[in-house]
Amino acid sequence: MKIDPTDTTSCRINAALVQGRRAIGSPAVGMVLTLVIATDEENAYDALGGSSCPAGESWRPCGRSCGTCLLTRYSKPCFPHPTHRTGPDMKKVLFVLTSHGELGDSGRPTGFHLGETIEPWQIIRDARHQIDFVSVRGGRSPMIGYDPDDPAHDAFLKDPAGGLLLDTAGTPEEVDPDDYSAVYFVGGHGTMWDFRGHPALESLARRLHESGGVVSAICHGPAALVDVRLSDGSHLVAGRALTSFADAHEQARGLDGLVPFPLQRTLEERGAVFSHAPDKMPHVVVSGRLVTAQNPASARELGVRIVELLSP
Repeated sequence: MKIDPTDTTSCRINAALVQGRRAIGSPAVGMVLTLVIATDEENAYDALGGSSCPAGESWRPCGRSCGTCLLTRYSKPCFPHPTHRTGPDMKKVLFVLTSHGELGDSGRPTGFHLGETIEPWQIIRDARHQIDFVSVRGGRSPMIGYDPDDPAHDAFLKDPAGGLLLDTAGTPEEVDPDDYSAVYFVGGHGTMWDFRGHPALESLARRLHESGGVVSAICHGPAALVDVRLSDGSHLVAGRALTSFADAHEQARGLDGLVPFPLQRTLEERGAVFSHAPDKMPHVVVSGRLVTAQNPASARELGVRIVELLSP
């Protein structure tokens, strides 16, 4: 059967797919072709459900409307997208982005680091977990680290479960920490201005930590953890092995006079057991369910470690 992706009158799926609850596929290679239609999204996903799904897992609509008709090929018939997975093993991870866009009063731009976002996002999605985004002030955050020569960057920014969600990102105050199994504080120098001392971020980190969830941060993202106190009054980072962007590397870039505080030294003053690798080399530290990474080169391993901790 041939599907014409341009034949989408009123943006509705072919009746043979919806009414017959059938999917077009190739059993030999385990691939499924489905026409995902914004106005018939629920029926489209329902058409692809059934006995082929593993026990305890099923299709469900994401509840978002893409506004366009798309012909998409998926390699996992029961999971058109990791955010559509249901079942006991699916976990929710919250990515937190800075809303601060200037390095002090220098006029130089900053924001969240795209590379530090993409690699963990992809790894966590590949593990079929759901990712939500918030930014300190809500909505799209200023961004740094975009590489026009890296196709993964454009792919993320155009993905309905990735970059296209950033425009509608909520605020930390709007989320319930109990809904999440992990939080990831994405880096970028902007975090040095709006992560530290943010009550909702501190509450998020404390509640995730005390409920057995994963708390993770990269580069300047650990600024969110500097002043977090647990219910017993102790600092979350006290006695914990961790890493972040190192003060020496800040100085090497001439930025130590621009950032509002020295991140490494402040973490150490709170009792953290700090370590770092040479500049621009990957370094990830796991201390219980606290995962920290030094720089963009560490983003991939950080994503792997988060997934390991989310595994049952």
